[in-house]
Amino acid sequence: MKSPAETQEDKRGQGFPQLLHDRAREAGTELYRLLVSLAIGGVGLFFLALTGKADPPLSPRQRLVILVAVLSMAVSALSGILCLYADARRYYFWATARQTNDQSVRSECYKQRDRWYRLKRLATKGLISMFVVGIVAAATYMAMRIAR
Repeated sequence: MKSPAETQEDKRGQGFPQLLHDRAREAGTELYRLLVSLAIGGVGLFFLALTGKADPPLSPRQRLVILVAVLSMAVSALSGILCLYADARRYYFWATARQTNDQSVRSECYKQRDRWYRLKRLATKGLISMFVVGIVAAATYMAMRIAR
């Protein structure tokens, strides 16, 4: 026999609300993938800009701004990868908890699920904030190059 909490969880996983949850999850996952791809592409472009000849040469301020942009994009990419990994681990532990009959194993799996969820939330904040910093730094670098 199912506990009241499990029965309520089963009801929440049905119908139109579940469809909306599935769509929100899919949109979130696509956002992570897009930001990670853009961040990795940004790092690659900045690498090319830094290793090639620049005419006129980069000023110390421009080098600092582009360094901030590269590091921000790299941290953003790593945070995005961590988000996706944490999401996978969270769902693994959630599924394992739902499959087991041993209460101690179930309890530990739920604790692990919650830990991975907290890590995902933290990594999401890092992904978004570092991506924004990287974009602002890249725009600043472009403005500095054009204004020269």
